Amino acid sequence: RATGDRIYPTPAQAANRLGLTTQVPAGTAYITTGKPRTVHAGNLKIDLQKTSLPKTLTHYMAFMALQALDNMGSSNVDQKMIDKVAKKLTPADKKDIHANLRYIRNPKLADIARQLTA
Repeated sequence: RATGDRIYPTPAQAANRLGLTTQVPAGTAYITTGKPRTVHAGNLKIDLQKTSLPKTLTHYMAFMALQALDNMGSSNVDQKMIDKVAKKLTPADKKDIHANLRYIRNPKLADIARQLTA
């Protein structure tokens, strides 16, 4: 918090939390909008990894939804998954995704994001 960086679950954690997969990641890692680094808290080692999604996404659920769907792989994402995730998003989350569509580098993920906001 001191640096203003935000942290989010890894893509695998996000997919699990949104109910897209039952797999649970073994390690303790998070995605950060800041510098990637390792933080030690007592005996716990936490890896902070760089994100590939736009840093301008400000809504937690919007970021988590895109992370989860990106983790699943665009060829594995079907309409049922998109609908399931879209139901969990608020209108503000959808607006945040829509405002950041141009910053999503992966064209297939951008198409999925458009479907989420429709």
